[in-house]
Amino acid sequence: MRWAAVAAAAVLAGPMAAALDPPPARADTGAPESSTPSVFEPPWRAPGSPAPEGGEAALAADTEGDLVRELDAYRAEIHGDFSVAVVELESGAAFGYRSEEPFTPGSVVKLDVLTILLLQAQAEGRPLDEAERSLAKAAIGYSDNDAADGLFKRIGMYVGFQEGRDRLGLTSAGDRLGGRWGLASTTARERLTLLRAIYAGEGPMAAEYRETARGFLSAVAPEQAWGVSAADRGGGAELKNGWVPVESDGGRWAVNSTGRIVADDGRTYLVAVLSSGHPGYGSGVECTEHVAETVVGALAADIARQAPRGPVGSA
Repeated sequence: MRWAAVAAAAVLAGPMAAALDPPPARADTGAPESSTPSVFEPPWRAPGSPAPEGGEAALAADTEGDLVRELDAYRAEIHGDFSVAVVELESGAAFGYRSEEPFTPGSVVKLDVLTILLLQAQAEGRPLDEAERSLAKAAIGYSDNDAADGLFKRIGMYVGFQEGRDRLGLTSAGDRLGGRWGLASTTARERLTLLRAIYAGEGPMAAEYRETARGFLSAVAPEQAWGVSAADRGGGAELKNGWVPVESDGGRWAVNSTGRIVADDGRTYLVAVLSSGHPGYGSGVECTEHVAETVVGALAADIARQAPRGPVGSA
């Protein structure tokens, strides 16, 4: 199994896990509630501003409904919980399932720290220095917690972390700040916002620094490159994952995957899958991969079906 090769040292250390404050475990009330998907507006677009050329992207109503029902059924089957947010960059077609629900982030938040460091370097008009690049390579490529500590100190600890997130248009962390460099919770929509800042140029980061971030995301160790990469068909997924047994959730696992993939249709998708309550690491990995493949496949089919009528969302 792909995840069997992950060394125990790669799992978040005990103090970090204890510092994270996950949402309460989902009560077993029978059939899960249905969720309404949403089309995401970038936070930098002012309310009431003109829509992009070609109209707002929208999935067909039957696609949305079928996809929600399929995800509801899967959620009822597994011993765990999940949310997802996806956008296809060319058309802007997007889908969210429980995308505002809070989940324990684990190591996906290391991408926040790296992005904030890059914004600070950009403001100073310099590239990352050798020490910073070494820390970033370890923190992103190998999910090294000590390296993430080093990056966190360089951005100014909690003050720099919050200021950087504000610049990126991310939801205010406020009382969601966890121990060390962690967030107590995050959402799939928030993860997608960060990915859009890097891949869609929506935000304050210049192209040179976005490319630097992508370089680290494309060099993740193979044993940690599971998750949204299951929906990638080009072998070039760029991603950051996170996984942690949550003490306050009975030791059940939070397993998350976020990144950029190119699907069978040749289109580029940004995908964020957050999950929790899994009895083991492997079942969490399976969940992130199943959800990513299901949603990307449905979006690709819908875009292809609408293509004869023009860009998705056009008349």
